[in-house]
Amino acid sequence: MRLLVMTALHRHLDNIADALRQVRAADGDVHVLARPCLEDTGVGRLLSADCGTVHVVDVPGQTLSLWLQAFPLDAVVARAADLVARHRLEAVLITDNLNLPWRQLRERLRAHGVTVPILACQHGLVQPWSNGELAKTCDFYF
Repeated sequence: MRLLVMTALHRHLDNIADALRQVRAADGDVHVLARPCLEDTGVGRLLSADCGTVHVVDVPGQTLSLWLQAFPLDAVVARAADLVARHRLEAVLITDNLNLPWRQLRERLRAHGVTVPILACQHGLVQPWSNGELAKTCDFYF
């Protein structure tokens, strides 16, 4: 499997890191597109994660509020679309599809010609699986 994982926080990636390592061990290809926030205490671990090739979009915001205000959604989507095409990736996994701007990724990726399945997981929190709003953010929600 060839997979693009989109994340902002180390704890999101860490929750699925073992599964990603298994994909790589089975001759899979994992790319991690990170738009980190410096307020995340795990930012160093995120940038040096060993579960995939890490790509970073711009300089992280110092605080969560500044990070959200300056989130370069167009740059993130363009970089993701480029990685999917260049590496012939078979799926996109978003590690947080509840919070803006991540909720907009499916729609924006589709507009950039990304047609592979878009999967989402919500890093361990209990969520209402039947929530119609969440269904619009991805093709498959775990």
